[in-house]
Amino acid sequence: MKRLCFGSCIKVLVHCKSVAGKSQKNICSSIILSFAPDYFIGNDTTNTSDWAICRKSLPSDVVAEAKKIVEQDDKTALREIFKKSIVPLINDNKKSDIVLALKDIIANDTEIKPDTVVDKVTGLTKAEIGAANSFVFEDFLAGVFLYAVTVVENIAGKVAIGTLNENYMSQFEGCDSEVQFVDDISMISPMAQTVPLVDEPSDEVAPEKPKTSDLVELFEKAIDMYGIANFVDTDFTAMTLKMDWVCDVDDFVTHLRRSVFPLFRHISREAIYGYCIEFANVISAYNGYMGLKMSISDDGERAIWLPSAGYEINEETLNYRRELNRLYGLISDGGTLSVYGYTNADDHETTEETHNYKDNTADTNGQTINNTAFVFQQYGTDNKQIVGNIETLIINNKGE
Repeated sequence: MKRLCFGSCIKVLVHCKSVAGKSQKNICSSIILSFAPDYFIGNDTTNTSDWAICRKSLPSDVVAEAKKIVEQDDKTALREIFKKSIVPLINDNKKSDIVLALKDIIANDTEIKPDTVVDKVTGLTKAEIGAANSFVFEDFLAGVFLYAVTVVENIAGKVAIGTLNENYMSQFEGCDSEVQFVDDISMISPMAQTVPLVDEPSDEVAPEKPKTSDLVELFEKAIDMYGIANFVDTDFTAMTLKMDWVCDVDDFVTHLRRSVFPLFRHISREAIYGYCIEFANVISAYNGYMGLKMSISDDGERAIWLPSAGYEINEETLNYRRELNRLYGLISDGGTLSVYGYTNADDHETTEETHNYKDNTADTNGQTINNTAFVFQQYGTDNKQIVGNIETLIINNKGE
């Protein structure tokens, strides 16, 4: 899971700073002053560092000044400030990295609903940002920062800020072709699609635009193509997570965002479009959550729960699966990805979908198992496989 906040935006920019950007303090101070020119930063780096790692909330007077800008119909002044004062702090070859990283953070922030306006300069919603590939760079940057400063409590990002490291940013390198930068906001505004391109009447019949039913059909095909139903319906706290499945989910999300969603921007205000966007966001977040809690096996074929993975993994993974099944039901008019169904969120009883943990240790054939949340499956007469929440052990029973 990612959280869009002032700190996360700063971290992305710092990873992509130019020579003029100099330091985190310089970039952080410049952004603060773009909203509140009279705010005194001082020479101490403690505050800027605390803001960047989400240890502190932003000063109330900075937030108040930013909210005044939100209330203004004309954001030209803010655009110009970002264009002249912020953009030069960024490596020109890294602008696409910044846009893609911010898109990814927004997409994986489950606190933001699809119809929430996140770019407060151009007015783009979360769903529209996810589907867009053309941006006015300084406008997008100013709009997202404006949202982060005025809407999100900065300390809320503390739980996820550590994931925004060099390794995270490296995935966006060399992806320049995925982002197009334009100078005119009308070229990406949703309203621009309704403006005639020519004044002269034409006898040509415009091709029919894809309908909501077409989106559902393509979505369903992608579900089948990438085996998403099996992925969602499998309890990976009890069954092995194969790396092929992890890759299939990544390919599924990429396929939707690059090849499907752009075809339906004209219906981006419709509920089904938002549900599809949110489904992609949630399954990506689910994949990411397990990625943080697991490591890859030596043979590279499966993912194994880390010993540090806490008892909460049962509840967290089940919550993700419930949400995906709920969204699928909304998209497919009552369909389900579950064979057996999911327990209610307030159901604390042990079911096939959840397994009770115990604090005591168990001894099996002389091997101490610190986590007894496992199930047994018999393989022949000689071996038992313990499929655990932490690891899979093959225990040889010969000699019993």
